[in-house]
Amino acid sequence: MKKSLIALAAMVATGAFAQSSLTISGQLDAGLVNVKTSNGQSQTAQGQGQFGASRLRFTGTEDLGGGLKASFNLEMQPNMANGGTSGNGLFNRGAWLQLGSDSVGALRIGRQATVAMDLICGVDQHGCYSGFNGGGILFNGTNATGRWISGNVGRGQNGSAGISSLTSGPGLATGSGDVTRVTNAFTYRSPSFSGFSAQLQYALGGAATPNLNSGNGNATGLSLNYANGPIMAGLSYQATNADLATTSKGNQTTIGATYDFSVVKVGAIFQSESASSVAGSVPSWTKASGYALTAVAPLGAFAPYIKIGSHKTNGTGAYGIVNGADAAMVNIGTTYNLSKRTKVYADFARDGKGNSGLGGNTTAPKLLAIGLQHTF
Repeated sequence: MKKSLIALAAMVATGAFAQSSLTISGQLDAGLVNVKTSNGQSQTAQGQGQFGASRLRFTGTEDLGGGLKASFNLEMQPNMANGGTSGNGLFNRGAWLQLGSDSVGALRIGRQATVAMDLICGVDQHGCYSGFNGGGILFNGTNATGRWISGNVGRGQNGSAGISSLTSGPGLATGSGDVTRVTNAFTYRSPSFSGFSAQLQYALGGAATPNLNSGNGNATGLSLNYANGPIMAGLSYQATNADLATTSKGNQTTIGATYDFSVVKVGAIFQSESASSVAGSVPSWTKASGYALTAVAPLGAFAPYIKIGSHKTNGTGAYGIVNGADAAMVNIGTTYNLSKRTKVYADFARDGKGNSGLGGNTTAPKLLAIGLQHTF
């Protein structure tokens, strides 16, 4: 009888756990990086996240029956140089809760990527890894808010204290965005129909209305994507209102695609932005555009790659922006798989126009990095 009860308890426990799951995963990235600029400055440091930020991720799913599932994602960014965390907030890389099914789609609530990010990082082919700041085609040499192909709406400002693509709520508290993510966000993600899928996103800026800047900081986004066989293509549109921090509103359109020829996979992406002055504000730019071309050629354990492109604005000079190209990018390198979960890499990037972030007038930076990455 006792053995039967134990067996029954084991079956119940097994059944309960079969309905839900908790997973701990992530990646760790560290190495050596050197940045040199045209005025002779040089900086060598331990690289961390040079081929994608280190991260620790907690995810969970509960099967509610009938195909309906509840899930969550909490993702933080450990700092491999000092053992702390990088970025603002403990789970700065993502904190969201989701309810949905494969047949009707899902509603995701919380801090999450913008609708443009799936397309941008798909064309990047490394998930927006490599190059300056480990951001692939997202960032130029300026700093983490530099611009090449932008994940969020810039609203006419760039590169100063995180103003680029930042929306703030009351008292300039964290609001509906940063460079690649939105907070206070609600996103509907459709199921896939013959390779087609869509996302609809709305993020609350949190500002009371009306306010002196005539903006609540709310952001909207829509994306249409196609993935089938060797083809991936997508189109996204994003718009953000003025708020308490930035009195300009803006919008952004991005279109891109990749094609896998087996021996090489190529990608191309183009982006156009505009910004408008609100309540007497004068943006640093009102028009901006960027493009990138990518190629990755797997050769056994090696996978050499190249990414080229530029970013242009009609800026007034504020925040280092001038008319014409403010980024002229070349990024080449290779990865080498030691196993399915561990790789080494060598990466070189040059921005013929950007500012490296090492100090004043440190233009045209060159970056050389070697590193080790492990996923788990």
